[in-house]
Amino acid sequence: MDTRLIAIGAAGLAGLVVGGALWALSGGQAQGEALEALDTRLANISVRARARPDRPSDALAQSLAIPLFTTPTGPTDSQADVAVQVFGLARSPVRTAALLGVGGAPAEWFSVGETRNGVTLRSVSGSGATIATLMGEREILLGGPSQGAAVASVGSAAGGGPPPGFKSPPPPASAPQMSQ
Repeated sequence: MDTRLIAIGAAGLAGLVVGGALWALSGGQAQGEALEALDTRLANISVRARARPDRPSDALAQSLAIPLFTTPTGPTDSQADVAVQVFGLARSPVRTAALLGVGGAPAEWFSVGETRNGVTLRSVSGSGATIATLMGEREILLGGPSQGAAVASVGSAAGGGPPPGFKSPPPPASAPQMSQ
């Protein structure tokens, strides 16, 4: 048993000696210098850190601005969703932006993560943009109208009765027939 332990130790030592000899024969010091030169070149490359689009306080303010409970008849005038239209898209290695018209105002460029007039640009795709408002997120196609106007009109039409096109369910079979 003692001879096995000695053989195991000797094999480990022999492996280190053989490995060191092969490293020295293959130009070990030159390879180390080449790796140091590569490390120096990599350290000189400046990596510009991207600014976070939203500060944590902005995310908190946005989440607190979303109403917890909405009225059953739809949004009120103060809660009505903003009409947004996408007029242009720009994607480059430096900037991703969309040209948005908010609430009938002249179109302005929004960078991803930027918030103006209650509209936040979340992402830009090849065919449109995803925005977030107080009423939630939605995707708007390039040149297409926003769905915000439709949401606002349903809320205002629902004040006195059911919305247009609403079909009431049939009466139950057990209900007596009402005749006049």
